[in-house]
Amino acid sequence: MLAPRRRDRSNVTLIIHSILASRGSSLAEIARQSRVRFSRSPLFHIPPNFYDALRRPSFSPSLHQVYALSVLTGYRIADWLSLFGISFDDVARFQAAWSQRRTAELDAHIYDRKANVSWFEETQPISLGSELTSLGNWLSGMAIRPLDSLSSRLSPSFRYLKIGSTDAYSFPDLLPGSIVRVDGRLPSDVIRPILQNAKLPWYGWHAFRRGLATNLHRLGVSDRVIQEVLRHANVTTTMNIYVKMVSADAVIAMKALEAICATTVQPEVLKKLVSDLELSHGKSQCQKQLGELAERGGFEPPVGVLAPTTV
Repeated sequence: MLAPRRRDRSNVTLIIHSILASRGSSLAEIARQSRVRFSRSPLFHIPPNFYDALRRPSFSPSLHQVYALSVLTGYRIADWLSLFGISFDDVARFQAAWSQRRTAELDAHIYDRKANVSWFEETQPISLGSELTSLGNWLSGMAIRPLDSLSSRLSPSFRYLKIGSTDAYSFPDLLPGSIVRVDGRLPSDVIRPILQNAKLPWYGWHAFRRGLATNLHRLGVSDRVIQEVLRHANVTTTMNIYVKMVSADAVIAMKALEAICATTVQPEVLKKLVSDLELSHGKSQCQKQLGELAERGGFEPPVGVLAPTTV
């Protein structure tokens, strides 16, 4: 349920009545349409006694009902929320105030540019000296300014994130709960030119995470630790998607396998291997492959195979 700010409920019902009338509709018609449009979910249904319910101080419409009003009238959901005393601009305040386990991006979008916000104003001319001086001597936070007057200072390229309480591995230099600002122009204005000069392709920010996972794995870090560093809920995601096996890894793995085979392959296993190769590739091709493997230091083939390949 929504928790609207205190407002005269009689005014709200009158405004809703006028909105529906401007659309050539009424509460009874909206109630009927909500049952037809959202027939599978009663959460979206607008009750016929919606006006009476709004007059009760304990009642507030649900998000589902607000969404239904938005769909059926054609007005933005942000406008309906504003009517009930809720603003999307409050979301960032809630995100900043609540503690979070994981790092999350704050909603920095401005929905109501005509809203008044607290701002700073100079209380006296600023004079820089050698002594440390509190900003409170120069600035006051008691000013009220409309957002429109600050639009030239609001850069849409910045993104804001709140560091989660369990992300110490990922951000060791930042305190959990702190809010950081990231310039979204960094990839295009800084990183990509550097990569272009080095003739390296740009694979996006996730390439850093995949590279981190792969390098940690090659250093012998356990799968569970890599999962914790990357903050994945499932270790399968970490190993199947983020850890990349490059060609050098494959070469090392095959050499290790050859070394093991050279000392552990039993004669009966080798005979079966030869038999399977002869059936799949022919006897001559089988002898050639086993002979080449023997020359590279692999397991010792039978005399019948070794003789024709070393003559």
